[in-house]
Amino acid sequence: MAQSRRSGARRAGADRGRGARSVLGAGPGDGLVLLTYLIWSFNVVATKVAVGPFGPLLFPAIRWGVGALLLAALARWREGPFRWPRGAELGRLGLAALCGIVANQILLTESLRLTSADNVSMLVGAAPLGVAGWLAWRGRQRLAPRVWAGLAVGLTGLAIVVVAGGGGRATVAGDVVALGLPVTWTVYLLVLTPLLGRHRPLALAAMVSLVGGLGLIPLGVAEGLAAPPHVTLPAAALLGFSTLGAVVLTGWLYYAGLERLGPTRTAVYGYIQPFLGLVFAAVLIGEPIRLLQLVGGAVVTLGLLAGRPPASGTARAAGEPAPRRPARVATGVGVPACPGERAG
Repeated sequence: MAQSRRSGARRAGADRGRGARSVLGAGPGDGLVLLTYLIWSFNVVATKVAVGPFGPLLFPAIRWGVGALLLAALARWREGPFRWPRGAELGRLGLAALCGIVANQILLTESLRLTSADNVSMLVGAAPLGVAGWLAWRGRQRLAPRVWAGLAVGLTGLAIVVVAGGGGRATVAGDVVALGLPVTWTVYLLVLTPLLGRHRPLALAAMVSLVGGLGLIPLGVAEGLAAPPHVTLPAAALLGFSTLGAVVLTGWLYYAGLERLGPTRTAVYGYIQPFLGLVFAAVLIGEPIRLLQLVGGAVVTLGLLAGRPPASGTARAAGEPAPRRPARVATGVGVPACPGERAG
């Protein structure tokens, strides 16, 4: 009898969990991507504080160079040897690294030098609309009207956050440079997605990071030789967090989430990063936050909850069937047999 009651309680708990998921419309992939953007939002503050002593090119060169090596070691440990793509797939990987890491970092640094951080945040926040628009135009994903409405509401909330923060302080040149940020991130997501159907997420994150890091290292070395860094202990600690947290850990989380959700739903969460960065900046370094910015953050959240597209997965989002993956190499550390079972 007691065992029957316990079994009934477990079934009731599972039913309540399924009900909550159906109401919130969220699953493990959403949690992985949200945690990624939480870490990236904190990293905005860490980068703002630490980039000065290192330099705007040396800082990302170090974090991506070291982070890529650590990601490769983690992928080797968790999943065994990974195979590099060939032919057209190798071109896709190189393009993803060039756009999402090398060009994105350079554009971010230059746009922040020329214009206000508020305007840069606003333009970065346009990436979800770029991803959704491209996939809809190419006929690879049909989005319901409520999804487009949610995307528009989220962008409106982001605009409120930026305008309330004084986004008018800007230069045209800086805004033009910053326009490249959503373009490069959109290309990065769209080019990367088909590769996730053929490679394990952690291995792919390592390969893209290795290629991107190789592209940034010469630029960082040249800057370091021209203007030697003046490194402090706090800056070094923040560099450590930016490398371990915002490159290694999020590389694992983001790619696993992207595999589950597809590019459109993953990109939508990018709306919330500028607002979270604003909150972290207010709490940690005392930057002011205004009431209207909080209202904008609430509107962003409303747009996310009301208009998230359904999770499409990588193969469906790319418009092609997912091929069978090769069997994983046993490593003696309990590697799961299926990517969907991997612990985040």
